[in-house]
Amino acid sequence: MTTSGTEDGSSDDLGSEVTAHPDSVAHARSLLQDFLAAQPRPVGEQAAIDLLLIVSELVTNAIRHGGGVTSLRLAARPGLIDVEVGDHSDEMPVMRDPARGWGPGGYGWPLVCRLATEVDLTPAAGGGKSIRATLAH
Repeated sequence: MTTSGTEDGSSDDLGSEVTAHPDSVAHARSLLQDFLAAQPRPVGEQAAIDLLLIVSELVTNAIRHGGGVTSLRLAARPGLIDVEVGDHSDEMPVMRDPARGWGPGGYGWPLVCRLATEVDLTPAAGGGKSIRATLAH
């Protein structure tokens, strides 16, 4: 895990960042909870819940549809938290087709898009992609 902040390890006004390679959704959620607990300004309860859902969905999708997680980056900026998940797949997520009915699956991506303030999809240079969801708090 890589972190940034001031030289003494505390976070400065510019924010903080953690980069890791979680081996499971539970591990990713734990990393997020530790990251949020280390912030100099607390994140509200609803924002923390929304961030846990975003991390859970993005990491689950990377494992289930993307060939595995290549990276998890958490970054705090004034008033914003970025969650970025990389995976091995070049295929971008798509919205669920309502004609499919109420079958299993397909609800995570719309949830991420609804909760996040901004979502960016970026193809990775060597293949794969990263998805960054930003949440205001």
